[in-house]
Amino acid sequence: MFLKRYVSDLLHLAFPELCCICRKEEIIGSDGLCDSCIKDLPWTLHNLIKENELVDRLRFQVDLEMGGALFYYHNEGPVKTLLHQLKYKRNRELGLSLGRLLGSRFSSSPHFEKPDLLVPVPIHKKRLRERGYNQSLLLCQGFIESCDIPIETNAILKRTYQKSQTKNSREQRLKHLESSFRLNPRCDLSRKHILIIDDVLTTGSTVKAIYESLKDVNALKLSVLTVALSKS
Repeated sequence: MFLKRYVSDLLHLAFPELCCICRKEEIIGSDGLCDSCIKDLPWTLHNLIKENELVDRLRFQVDLEMGGALFYYHNEGPVKTLLHQLKYKRNRELGLSLGRLLGSRFSSSPHFEKPDLLVPVPIHKKRLRERGYNQSLLLCQGFIESCDIPIETNAILKRTYQKSQTKNSREQRLKHLESSFRLNPRCDLSRKHILIIDDVLTTGSTVKAIYESLKDVNALKLSVLTVALSKS
């Protein structure tokens, strides 16, 4: 035990961990961020506002029990850096940390109704091989540290493989996502309240496509939480 701690301390001195955003200051805490960057993040107040911007964006598309995001996403800025680290730099610990932030912020919300299941947005097997993990699942795993909710990874299946759609318009996203998800017939979601957790909501096309795959489930209730909401 002593040797392990000694080696860990030595490695930290030789290779100090840096903030995921500014890459300058040593990390304070286990979330991968320095205090200065945490304070500068564009936090939302969605945990306190039931009828918030994320809910408004999905209105008339998805029947939501609850929705919200941690941060606002801009084309340039710290949240873009965080999500890039999460999706393309294999920063798994960051995914868990962001999930913990989501869990601690929303599980204590007066509008939070504890769901029966957490459901990560599925990714295609080819994408999973490329990336090595599903970032949405990491967020779910971090989330449940604040509230004990089962994670169901096989409820929704991804049918098709698609290239990154970050530069596509809403119409293009919707077209690419049509019928790309399907409900696993072995998973009974009848009368369940499920919470979808994802990294960012832009047009809402992914949530809409998932919602369409679940439309025949009896008495299903759906909530959505994301790390970020893009500013339209």
